[in-house]
Amino acid sequence: MAVYSITDLAKLTGIKAHTLRIWEKRYNILSPGRTATNMRYYSDDDLRKISGIAMLTQRGYKISHLTELPVEEMESLLANVTDSEWINAESLDAFTLCVLQLDEKKFVHLLDTNIEQLGFDEMFSNILMPLLDKMHSMWLSGAIKKIHQEFLIQIIKKKLYQAIAVEDKKTQILPIKFLIFLPPRETQELSCIFLIYALKKKGIQVLDAGSDINTIDLYHAVVAYDPQFIASFVQEKSSNAYIEDFLRTTADLKNHPILLLSGYYAQDLMVHQDVVRVMQSFDELEDFISTIIPFSSKN
Repeated sequence: MAVYSITDLAKLTGIKAHTLRIWEKRYNILSPGRTATNMRYYSDDDLRKISGIAMLTQRGYKISHLTELPVEEMESLLANVTDSEWINAESLDAFTLCVLQLDEKKFVHLLDTNIEQLGFDEMFSNILMPLLDKMHSMWLSGAIKKIHQEFLIQIIKKKLYQAIAVEDKKTQILPIKFLIFLPPRETQELSCIFLIYALKKKGIQVLDAGSDINTIDLYHAVVAYDPQFIASFVQEKSSNAYIEDFLRTTADLKNHPILLLSGYYAQDLMVHQDVVRVMQSFDELEDFISTIIPFSSKN
């Protein structure tokens, strides 16, 4: 069982610690335990209860009313909210609650509802990416456990692969080839998978070379597949040395593919501007892809 301080509860729910103390004293809604040194701590059940109350109070329910409700009735209110409400990037609490409760069934239901209303691309960009950022920040601060972040990542992976499978059934293929890879120790796997989906949706051929592949094997993949473009992410400084080694290895290629790089350290590789282009954002990358499609379609 996980334990939380009142500061943890405040970070997770968005309710100030001072307010939580008032609620605890006035409404007796929490029953903290005590450590051997008499420090107060709270349980997973306390976190779930406060998370639910936070979501309902933000929708106009009075705390005085909620504290008088039986558990079953409060759960019914939460189910109605999370099942029927349209959630956007500014209202992520329903998704957050599902993650905290590790409730995959409800989380997937929320995703499917938003996909129907927004479309997969907008749902991913405006909901899942901000949610990932929020969960990552909460994990770094110690407010949530690694399992919560991993729970979210695994569900998103499944949805992305499902979306890719749909695109793979389409027959219109453009004469454009992308090779996607990640240098060792990079963690942008979700970004890579979404990029693969975005490319396939446009009818572009994609080879996923994976991560932790050495530069010699990557060179052989480029020779065999002959892509016009290679895309990757460089958030770790160590990735620059890997990219430099790869560029030396592929220097003898007659038709060297353009290397499209995104990430914090991508700018450091602009010295290779003859074969490297830096993309400041995913939107910029998509704009670039849109410019090459009409050209390739004419050939």
